[in-house]
Amino acid sequence: MVDNNIDNTVDKRTALGIISIGFISFSGIISETSMNVAFPSLMKFFNVSLNTVQGLTSFYLLDVAIVMTLSAFLKQKFLERQLFYGFRKFLTR
Repeated sequence: MVDNNIDNTVDKRTALGIISIGFISFSGIISETSMNVAFPSLMKFFNVSLNTVQGLTSFYLLDVAIVMTLSAFLKQKFLERQLFYGFRKFLTR
């Protein structure tokens, strides 16, 4: 027997989370695109080759991916207050 009384609505918090992830993804794409468009200017300003600029862009994107993953992991393991005071103590050494 199939239950036809299933509630298919999404709660407000989940919808806001989905919208936020969409905005973050869009800004990541815009950031990457703007870096690619800026290659000639960066090459001229820093007097480096195309390979160097492409390598720096790849390392930047890898760094962003690592920071996003690490922040999600740290958020699960620690309270926000612990993270804030821990990083504050680390930075003021």
